[in-house]
Amino acid sequence: MTAEAGILKTGSPSTEEPPIFAYVSLFLLGLFVAAGLQNVRDSLMRMNQHEITRISSPDRKLDAVFVTPLVAAFGHGSSVCLVPRGDPVPPWGCVLTGSSFDEPPSLSWQQPRVLSIGFKRGCIDAFSNLWHSNDIDAAGEMVQVRLAQPDGFACVANQPPPVSAVTAETAATGTTR
Repeated sequence: MTAEAGILKTGSPSTEEPPIFAYVSLFLLGLFVAAGLQNVRDSLMRMNQHEITRISSPDRKLDAVFVTPLVAAFGHGSSVCLVPRGDPVPPWGCVLTGSSFDEPPSLSWQQPRVLSIGFKRGCIDAFSNLWHSNDIDAAGEMVQVRLAQPDGFACVANQPPPVSAVTAETAATGTTR
């Protein structure tokens, strides 16, 4: 304690800012934790995938793979992914994700770089009509993805009958439901 001009001062807390090193350390620690959590999430997603269909491209460089989750509550729905031939399916970057498929989608290569995906009933959550990767060669691989017209959408409640059924009923009876 010191006394100056009749004022008694006690040890006051430091008003200095923490050094920049402390902020940088906390930032880097946050990055490492986030990266670790992402790796754990990716590993769990890979373990949760069940491969249903795999079909190789005509030039044998790529595989189109349909996977479903083992535990539906964990991860996203069913997916169609493109990967270099024989590679495992990644937990991200698939060209189609969806749910409520009555049966696995049909996958067919129309050409070495054109994939057609067809399904009878299902709900598409995400779709990309172009896939690109530099994993196969330096020039990169591009694949056009085509989605065939489904018969119905399982995610729409009380859907009307298909147009062909309405047309046939109208022709036979002159009325519709």
